[in-house]
Amino acid sequence: MNQTERVNIPLRQKSKRSHMKQLRIRQSLFAWSLIIIPLLYFIVTWIFINGQTLLLAFKDDHYRWSLTNFAEVWTRFTDPYEADMTPVVLNTLEYWAVQEFLGLPVSFLISYFIYKKIKGYKVFRVIFYLPQILPAMVMVIAFSQFVYPNGVLDVICKAMNISLPREGLLQNANTAKYTLMVYTFFTASCGNILFYSAMARIPPELIEAAKIDGVTPFKEFIHIVLPLIMPTFMMTLLMDVAGILSFGPPVFYFGNPPGANTISNWFFYTVYSTGSSGIGQFGYMSALGVTFTVLMLPIVFLVKHLAEKFSTVEY
Repeated sequence: MNQTERVNIPLRQKSKRSHMKQLRIRQSLFAWSLIIIPLLYFIVTWIFINGQTLLLAFKDDHYRWSLTNFAEVWTRFTDPYEADMTPVVLNTLEYWAVQEFLGLPVSFLISYFIYKKIKGYKVFRVIFYLPQILPAMVMVIAFSQFVYPNGVLDVICKAMNISLPREGLLQNANTAKYTLMVYTFFTASCGNILFYSAMARIPPELIEAAKIDGVTPFKEFIHIVLPLIMPTFMMTLLMDVAGILSFGPPVFYFGNPPGANTISNWFFYTVYSTGSSGIGQFGYMSALGVTFTVLMLPIVFLVKHLAEKFSTVEY
C-alpha cells in the first residue's frame, strides 16, 4: 500500500461517517415530520384543555381554590328541586343501552347473514351499511321526514286508524325520547363493518370442514364464528363503554326535542348560552367532567380487563 492510499483511508472513513450522520439527520427529520402534527394535536387538545379543565374544577368564580363546584355537582344530582342533571344522564344511559343491548346484537346477526352471502346479499350490504356511510345530517333529515306530521309514518298510521300527536313525534314531550331511541336502534342495528371484516377473514376451509361434520348454521355461528371474532366484538364494546357518557343521537340536529337531551348536548348548550360571562358555569362543568371521569375509569378498566381475556385469534 503506497503513501497516497494510506492518506485516502482516513478521508474515506471521515466521508462515510459524514454520510451516516446526514442519513440519521434525514431519518430524524422524516420521523418528526410524521409525528409533529399528532403531537401538537395531543398537546393542545388533550394536555392543555384537560389541564385547564382540571384547574377550573377546583376554582370558584373569582379563580380562588375551592371545592364549591363539586358541592354544586352533588346538589344538582341529589337536591329534588335542583336535580337537573339526573334526567339528562338517564337519557344518555338509556340511549346507550338501546344501542348495546338491542342494536349491537342485531348488527352482529346482520353482519353474519351478509357474510353467509344470502341471496341478494350485495344489495342488502349496501342498504344496511348506508347509515354508516352517509353523513349524520342526511340520516337525520331522512328520519325526520319519515316521522314528521303528514310524513310516511303518519300516512300509514292514518290508514290503520292510529292517531299520532298533531305536533309530531319529535315535538311531543311524551314521545320525543322514544322516537330518538328508535333512531338509535335503527342506526346501531345496521351491519357493522368491523364485524363483517373479521368474519371475512375466517378461513373458508374451516367452515367447509365444519359442514362436512354436519354442523348447522346456528352451531357454526355459536361455536366457530363467534369465538373467532370475539376480540373484535370486545374491542367494539370497550370503545362504546369508554364513550358512554358522550353517547346519544344527534339531538341538536333534530332541533332539541323536549325531554330528549343528552349529556354532550347539554354541555354544548350550557357553554353556548353562558358564553364568556359564564365563568362559574365553566367551573361547574369542569367539576362535572372530572366527576364523570372518576366514576367511569373503574368501569372502563374492568371492561378492558375482560377484553384482554379474549386474546387475538390468529387465522
